[in-house]
Amino acid sequence: MKNFHEIPRNVVPLNEGAVTAKQWEKVITLAFNDQKHGDTSGFDAATIKKYSGVKSVASSFVDEVSTIASESDYMWHSGDEMGTVSGIWAGRNGTFKTDMYLSPNKGSSTKKITYKHANGQIFSSEKNETIALFRSVDEHYMKSQRDPALRTLIGEIEDGFGSLLTKLSATELKNLAKNPINLVDDVMKYLEIKNMNGILKQKIREYYESSATFRKFLVFEALSGNHKFDGGLGAANYMLRGTDSGVSSLERITTALAAKYSRNVNVGVRFISHKRGRISSSFRGDIRDGFENCMKHFILNELRFITETKLQLNEFAIATLIRRLLSYLVGVIKKVVGQGISAIRKFFGLEPEEVIITGGNL
Repeated sequence: MKNFHEIPRNVVPLNEGAVTAKQWEKVITLAFNDQKHGDTSGFDAATIKKYSGVKSVASSFVDEVSTIASESDYMWHSGDEMGTVSGIWAGRNGTFKTDMYLSPNKGSSTKKITYKHANGQIFSSEKNETIALFRSVDEHYMKSQRDPALRTLIGEIEDGFGSLLTKLSATELKNLAKNPINLVDDVMKYLEIKNMNGILKQKIREYYESSATFRKFLVFEALSGNHKFDGGLGAANYMLRGTDSGVSSLERITTALAAKYSRNVNVGVRFISHKRGRISSSFRGDIRDGFENCMKHFILNELRFITETKLQLNEFAIATLIRRLLSYLVGVIKKVVGQGISAIRKFFGLEPEEVIITGGNL
């Protein structure tokens, strides 16, 4: 099984953004059924077209998934499916954690896969789902290790996460808030929620960093949905990770795996915009797998932004990229230094173990 950190030197990455994470779910599903059974039925024209452009890259995902598949297994896409949540789950968002699963027949499986693309988001939830997630960790997983400080934090999330109905996007509100003359009701409410987001982000991060037990169980439930879906089809038990260059790893989701990944997850609170004129607070976790991958992802994202906004690589664009890159580097270095001399030695390759890097916000 390949390691996610290993980027083959003979692989030329595809254009970042050519296939989205959600599209990759369908492309991988199509690739498996095509390459294992010669069956491309049931897929829309857009997915088939995407697959034709990345067929050789998709083969690496098929090879990875084949390690747990039987000869009779087909792959079924379930990333858009909704299910009934457990009666003890406080939230009501029934979106499956399982993005695709292996089975001869549709509807049941013991090999349920969640797909995570590149160094990026591994979970995101609004107010009710965030409260449900935290309560699940507190009441279901921690049990005898329950912490009154966590219950206090849950109460603060319940009171502090905000939502605003508006015709403006979060970006438009942010720009309007820069000028005092624009402080109309929607902008004032936006600033109020933004301020509370910042306070809660700091509190959540501090608690997350302080409790290895909380980190482990939070990431386990966020990845698997095991408690939320009571172990059913919506609950994933494998995590497949990949990039546009086809590098992938497939691992069984256990509390031990969650503990390993939890150290590299950067948690925060930010705005999420909805199509129907609403913005709201959102709890999010992003994974960072080490300095090389982290910087590659950062630079590609910046170059994609420049391309998408049709800016030319003039002095201003280059200066902006360098400024943001340096700002991010400062965050990484502060994080390493804060972990002491041992972490510094690991960071510069003086010790064999991998240093934990979450860095600053991208």
